[in-house]
Amino acid sequence: MEKNTKCLSFIVIAFLFFAMTEVAWSKEQYTIKYATGSRQREGWSQFMTPYKVFIQEIETRSKGRIKVEMYAGGELGTPTQTVVQTRQGIIQMCNVEAGHFTPLYPNIQVFGIPYLFLDRHIAWHMIKGKTTQALKDAMVKTTGLRPLAFKENGGFRNFSNSKRPLRTAADLKGLKIRTMESPLYMQIVKDLGASPTPIPFNELYSALQLKVVDGQENAVTVFRWPKLEEVQKYMILDGHTFSFLVNLVNEKWLKSLPMDLQEAIFQADEMSVQIHTALSYLEEMKDIAELREMGLDIYDPPLEVKDEFRRLTQKSAIEWMKNQKDIDSKYVDMILEETKQVEKELGYAR
Repeated sequence: MEKNTKCLSFIVIAFLFFAMTEVAWSKEQYTIKYATGSRQREGWSQFMTPYKVFIQEIETRSKGRIKVEMYAGGELGTPTQTVVQTRQGIIQMCNVEAGHFTPLYPNIQVFGIPYLFLDRHIAWHMIKGKTTQALKDAMVKTTGLRPLAFKENGGFRNFSNSKRPLRTAADLKGLKIRTMESPLYMQIVKDLGASPTPIPFNELYSALQLKVVDGQENAVTVFRWPKLEEVQKYMILDGHTFSFLVNLVNEKWLKSLPMDLQEAIFQADEMSVQIHTALSYLEEMKDIAELREMGLDIYDPPLEVKDEFRRLTQKSAIEWMKNQKDIDSKYVDMILEETKQVEKELGYAR
């Protein structure tokens, strides 16, 4: 009897020990301060839905050990400022368009070679390809920021303006076009005979309304976000560059997490990318239809017109990149070669 009592006591003590340990483990919690310039758009939208999925997946997959605090709509500053904050460890993660970390990591500009991708199908393959992975690995080493999976930001960027219909590259001559503060984007606009003017996105509507600039360049869904159809009349779907977003994580902080929680973040990001891709594509189709119904002149140019745009800009952009000391020309060669390979594999021909 005494022996059984001792055995039972041992089992109870062991159970209490493991139960207390489990409680201690469950209390272990990490916080992600996550910044994005996006804000809610009505209904399901690429501008917020994927981020809500991302947060939910992180918290679910980590079994509550990671809590995500999201700061949306530029609450913590401009996209460029949130990149700096993430690098400094003030926040743990931010979601930005590639152009916003160009000054920090100039090599990313190789994705901005104009008219590089014939189709978003090709672009989807490329942002998961070997050039992308090489760029991501190098960025971690040089900046301390880890890019997660790239995802499209509304697809291809297109030109619009308030002065005249856009049918050919020549129609852009003399126009003042708002761009991001990116040397490459400014070079593209110059090569088309227009005048580039860097203006923060949150000031774009008023700049167009006050005629500080005549036009701008963004993906269609991004164009709709601040209701630029109220101050723009004409658009050409030239698709000069493919716009993409990425979650940037402070690498030192990420490596401080247990391996299973690191994996939870990677898995959650991949889940959100799938949602983002689908919504981005569907939202673009819906927005083009709605803009046309509103009376916006939207021209979808044939391949020969796009070839003229490419002739005027691509060679110049490649030469410009290869002459920049802060851009490694090997990445230029890599992305050009891989794009041709992907085109061939997928059955595309120029």
